[in-house]
Amino acid sequence: AILSPVEAAPVSMSSASLAQLHAASAASPHGRPAAQLKGDPPVVVTEIELEPAFFPLDMSLRSKDSIGLDSYCRMISTLQGRDKLTKAAAYGARALSYYAAASFNDKDSASAFEKLYEGLQSGRKVYRLAKPIEELRKFLAAWRKGDLPAWHISLLVAYHLGMSSFWVCDNVKFLENIGLSRFFSPGFTNAGCSRGWFVASCCTFVLAVFQLKKHREYHAQLWARYQGLRRREKEGSMESKTEPFGPEDDDDDTSAGDLLKLKTALYFANLKQFDLVTKIIKAVCDVLVSMNLPGMDLPKHVTGYRINEGVMGIAGAVSGLIIVYNNWPRRS
Repeated sequence: AILSPVEAAPVSMSSASLAQLHAASAASPHGRPAAQLKGDPPVVVTEIELEPAFFPLDMSLRSKDSIGLDSYCRMISTLQGRDKLTKAAAYGARALSYYAAASFNDKDSASAFEKLYEGLQSGRKVYRLAKPIEELRKFLAAWRKGDLPAWHISLLVAYHLGMSSFWVCDNVKFLENIGLSRFFSPGFTNAGCSRGWFVASCCTFVLAVFQLKKHREYHAQLWARYQGLRRREKEGSMESKTEPFGPEDDDDDTSAGDLLKLKTALYFANLKQFDLVTKIIKAVCDVLVSMNLPGMDLPKHVTGYRINEGVMGIAGAVSGLIIVYNNWPRRS
């Protein structure tokens, strides 16, 4: 979603569900329905929650399934879920290894965490042996996009080329580590991995910021339309109906229908706002890690010092946990 053009928030509720939500909102103070309605969005929609927020964490948390075995199994049934959960654990072990040695002088624990990090990282690479083929398909799709500005297409192409470099070199490194190939020198594969990931992460950051800006504009327009309709309703200019969606208006061509559609659109727009902000945070974490890897070592070339392993471990763990959270099932 971060690499695609901005689309309108989905409005998937039926007319009956919208009418129920409207009736329940009108019947309770502050626009808060007294009970959750079947078919409605998973979170009770209120005036406060509908207002655009930069980081609507509370709404996003309540839109997710509760923590349980079923939700966990659905999350790890996806490749992204398994890979990023392993990534979070690996980089968490990396951070613990550093702080065990630096803060507590516990070399045994540091060594154990380091081995855990290396084992988890090697395990992740098995999942990703076919990634270059998938990236090639995405690259060709990005190249054919004709409805985007030239700069946007250029960033998409640079992103997919960077990720292709990363996946190919990462696969070669894995095959070399298990003794199946000796195609390139370690320096070449390290540079291909770190620089490709760095370029892709920078492109992701720029594209995400652009998409967030466009989404904020779209979100503000939705909110302005919603406030206008609410003012008209309070002033009595909207026609009051006992059954807003009777046999004659199944097409929702009424002001009440527009208001309820806007409520739903604002709900999903807030959820998308949260996803975009977390993707920007993830891109920053990935830039921080990739620029400090062997073959890139940007901080060392610029300042003479590398970022310590503890900071890199925390950044990598946060990046992985964001994807785990995004892949956690929503309430159905």
